[in-house]
Order: sequence, then structure tokens, then C-alpha cells
Amino acid sequence: MQPKIITFFLFLVLTINSSAQSQNIDFTKDNFPDSVKALKEALRAIEIGDNYRSNYQNYDSAILYYKIANQLNSKNSILNYKLGLSYFNLTDYPTSDSLMEVSVALNSKYLPAIYLKARSFHLQQKWIKAQTAYHEYVSKYDNYSSPTLDEIQFLLQQTEQGELIEKSGKEIINLGILNSTADDENLNLLPNSNQLYFNSNRFSENSIQKDIDGNYYQNIYYSILDDDTLLKPSLVKHYKINPEGNSSICSISKSGKTMVMFLGGFKGKLYYCRFNLEDSIKIPHSKTKLPSPINTYLSSEVSGTFTPNGKEFYFSSKRKGTRGEYDIYYSTRKKKGWNKPVNLSSINTPFNEIDPYFSTNGDTLFFASDSPKSIGGYDIMYATKKGNNWSTPKNLGVGINSPFDDKSPSTSIDGTIIYFSSNRTGGKGGYDIYKAQPTFIAEKPKLITESESLDEIFKLHLLNTSVIIKDQTSKEALKAADISIFNIENNTLLRKLKTDNNGFSKIEAIPKNTPLAININCMGYEMLSRNITVDSTKKEYIIELNKIKVDQKITLQNIFFDTNSSTLSPSSIGELNALVEFLSLNKNVEIEIGGHTDTSGNEKDNQKLSEKRAKAIALFLEKNNINTSRLTSKGYGASVPLESNDTEEGKAKNRRTEFKVIKN
Repeated sequence: MQPKIITFFLFLVLTINSSAQSQNIDFTKDNFPDSVKALKEALRAIEIGDNYRSNYQNYDSAILYYKIANQLNSKNSILNYKLGLSYFNLTDYPTSDSLMEVSVALNSKYLPAIYLKARSFHLQQKWIKAQTAYHEYVSKYDNYSSPTLDEIQFLLQQTEQGELIEKSGKEIINLGILNSTADDENLNLLPNSNQLYFNSNRFSENSIQKDIDGNYYQNIYYSILDDDTLLKPSLVKHYKINPEGNSSICSISKSGKTMVMFLGGFKGKLYYCRFNLEDSIKIPHSKTKLPSPINTYLSSEVSGTFTPNGKEFYFSSKRKGTRGEYDIYYSTRKKKGWNKPVNLSSINTPFNEIDPYFSTNGDTLFFASDSPKSIGGYDIMYATKKGNNWSTPKNLGVGINSPFDDKSPSTSIDGTIIYFSSNRTGGKGGYDIYKAQPTFIAEKPKLITESESLDEIFKLHLLNTSVIIKDQTSKEALKAADISIFNIENNTLLRKLKTDNNGFSKIEAIPKNTPLAININCMGYEMLSRNITVDSTKKEYIIELNKIKVDQKITLQNIFFDTNSSTLSPSSIGELNALVEFLSLNKNVEIEIGGHTDTSGNEKDNQKLSEKRAKAIALFLEKNNINTSRLTSKGYGASVPLESNDTEEGKAKNRRTEFKVIKN
């Protein structure tokens, strides 16, 4: 912090008591009749600061502009709150606390400042002060502000837990070399080796595209422990393990043979893969999706682990019957496949339970929960099993757990060290990976073997096929055409190929009878977007492309939005990237993006929604280096139907996004 800023805030803190006796002063002409120009500048500075803070999360810039307004009027409760909120978001809690005191002193009923004061104390583990501030919020509540009284009661329970829970034990160590300014999570040791695996959304050679939130996708990394020293992590360079899209590790079996991993976006799925030895390094590949009823079309699975003997699979899922948003389920093996998953009701709460992980002997289940038993955000819990019964879950303790999010637990083979991820302050940024020695006594590990091959249980029927790309008119082969094949269910990129001089490309190991999306781009030709299902009877597919023509319309088959929203679903990324590729290949092409709805609902609302959705796609393209001069967006509402709106099938076809070539 610059010296002048320090001086300013020393003065501010010293004048809190005198400010407490002052009245709140609004930024109005009545209060500043002789400073009209300065008032306008102050109001403009506040507006700019709000924009930096709310729309760009640029808190340093917001502070600079708020301070301009503060020079004219330091006795405004809302301005002091906005300054304090900016410092809060920079994790400068002491400065934020001082500003909240000023804000509340100027307006004792200003609930946002009271809440932020309480939240700051909570995150600093000042349990009593946090409780006092939360109670102050309750006593002055106006019956409509956010957070609600129920939400405050939940936070109060967490601070009470913080008082009661004992410290978790020894020093918490940040595994520095593994961590980056991005999110680094889910460390798992590879048994019988000196390797470990984790995932990160840091920038890498595999960071082709950012996701909807502007972050890079997760990829799986490994590191080696060399004489007690961790080596710099390396990206797993295998397209089946780290395809375009999210891929993250969930767990590694105690035998060290099998990795469970997550692939996809909003409705991602769980896979397993084997390790192969490559240049003395064990690398995972040949992934296979875990079958139904573990993965289902309507559910969302985020993490999972096998029991040490491999006879049960525990996983976190959002599906019909959950108590919270995500619950832990388990499925037991049968002769062929797996039994219907059972909700682990003795562990689950009306909140979220994720990241299950077993101790080496299988008697202790670790997981993360954001229930009232946490001291804030997600905390790591554990329960022990005796016979068929699980003990009441316990919080692993303050230290390992914090008022921030602490999750992704795993342990050393002997159970003496626990690894976890946390977004607490003091790290390199985002989530960092930590290790600690918990206070509970580790149980002796058992020798683990896998008596039966997981491949026999999860065998997925794959087949080989091929494709030939031709010109629609001349029937000539099109060489160097780009082919992308996605699994529609989880938006996983399965293959990215190019045709040879004969327009031919071989496609190996494609899942049979699975809905797939294929995107094809070739310079000078229309973009092809099509949904297909490959079956074993067809060994070759011939696809013909038309040359680009003005007024040509192409429907984007796999662009999805949240219901009644213009927010693009993560499952749209594959199709959007194909459109970026099309425009990058054909640099003279200009397009109009058209949004269309069916006749359901209000006509004006449909018109506005179609406009916003078209603009959302244009904005995505702009963010991916497509010049805005090449893009036009237009909403058509329900005015240009493809089919009758009298049937659900017709309505489904009319709800679409398409683009039209307006210049070539």
C-alpha cells in the first residue's frame, strides 16, 4: 500500500469515534450548495467505482475512484460501505472492518454494513465478535433485506461451531511448487510409486479455450517426489485424459491401478481409467465411462471413489431423491454391473456433501460438506464404519478447516498425513493444495488387491468407422477438413481430426449407440453441425459440403441456454468453438446471428429473449478474437417458424439459433 493511502486510513481510523457522533451526509445539492462542480465529480467517481467493482471486479480501481468522492464527503454511510466492500474483496479485512465501523456509526440501521462487518469477523475466526455483529443484524432486520434471518441463523451456527471445535493439530503446509494463481485441487498419491496427481485450471499448452466463466478448463497434472522434494508438475499429455473441456481427478484406487475422473460441464459424468508405464512414469489412459445406474442421463455426478476392496463405489450426485443439492450415494457390485445407488442418509444433510474418500483400510470415510457443522463454506468431515453402520460425522477441526472452502480430502497410505484444497487467504490464488497431520489416530493399512478386473464390469462397446468429406457439386474429395466429434451428453470432445488428400479420416474407438455431435469445417465451405448416432452396421460415412453462399442459413444444433435466460450453458462450448473455427478459417465471411423462439409465452418477452440470446453468442465470438465488424445479431422471436407451433415437436424445431452468411 502506498504511504499516502496508509496516512489516509490512519487518519480515518483515528477519527472513527468523532464520526460516530456525526450525522450521515448524502451527496446532494442541498448539502453542498457551494460545491456543485465538485459534487458532480464525486457522483461521477462513485458511478465509475461502482462499475469497476460490480462489473469488472477491479477493486483496486474502484477504491481509487471512491476515494475521490470521499475527499468531498467522508461522512456518507453508503460510500464508506462501498470502500469497505472493495477492501473486503481484496481480503484486507482490518481496513474493511474500520470502514464498516464508520458506515454503521453514520447509519446504525444500514444492514449491508452490519452484515459485512459480521462476515469479516467470521472469516478472521473472531467468533465472538462475529456472533455479536450477526445478532446486531437480527435485531435491526427490516423483513426484506438479504441475507434473510434464516441465512444469518445458519452463519451463527457456523460461528458457534468454530468456538466448540478443537484445533485440528499440527502445522498446515502449503505445497508451494504444485500451486499456481489458478485453482489447484484434488491431490491423490499414486500407491506403490513416488508419483501424485492433481488437477488445475492454470494456463497450459492444453488451454485452448476458456469456459463460460472466463476461466481455463481443468486439466490433470502429475508430479514426482524425489528424495522428499516435489518436482515441478507436468501436464498429462494424453487427449483421452485431457481432452478439450473439463477433466479432473476424483480418486485413485488403493491398488494404484485405477483412477476415477470427472469429464464434462454442468452435467458431467464419471469415468475410470488404467495406468500404463511410459518411460518409468505411470500415466493414465483409455478412459471408460462408469455405467448406469451410477451415471444417468438426468443426473449430475461430480466426484467418486471405490472402496479399497473395489466392491462398492461411493459418489456425489445431484439426482432425484437427494436431501440436499448434492448427496453421497453408494452402489454395490453384482455379478454383471452395479446395483441401484443408495442414498447414504446417515451422512447426508439438506445441504451439500461432496468429494468422498476412503482411508486405506476402508473404515473411515472423508468428505466435504457445507452443512451447519462447518465453520464456513465447505469443511472436511469424517465418519467411521463399524459393521454396517456409520458413526455421526465429525468436523476435522479448525486449522485444516477454515471459514473458507476446504475440500478434496485424501491421505497418505499410512493415514498420518491428510491432503486437501482450500481457497483461504494466504495462498497463491484460487484453491491451493495443503497438507497437515490430523490429531486423530490413523488406522493400520491393509494390503489391497483387485480380485477382478474393472474392465469386465465396465466394458463399453466401442467401434471403428471412417468418414469421407466431399464437395456437394463436384464430388471432389476435400482435404484438410477439420472434424470435431463430441459426446452430446457431457460435451466431451472425443476426437479432433483432419481429412487426408483423399478426404478420408479414420475414426477409432467411438462409443456405439451414443448420441454424438459432429462439426466439420473446411476453408471456403459451409460449417456443418449435425447430430449422429454411430452403429455397428455402417463402416463409412460420406458427408458432402456446399460452398459458402451469401444468405445461406445454418442452424447450430447444440447451442443451449438456461431456461428463460440468455446465459449460455457450458454444454454449448463445443459448437461455439466450431463457429469460431469457421470464422477463423474464412476471414472474409460476415454473419448475422439469429435467435428464434416458439409461440409459448408472451410475444414481447420472446422477442427480447431471442435478441439477448443472439447477442450472447456474438459476445462469445468477440471474446474469442472474431472482429465485431463481422458480426450482426438479431432476435426474431417466433416470427420465422420452421414448422407449425401446434405440436411439441414443431415447437422444439422452432426454438433454435442459426447464423446467416451476409458477406463472403
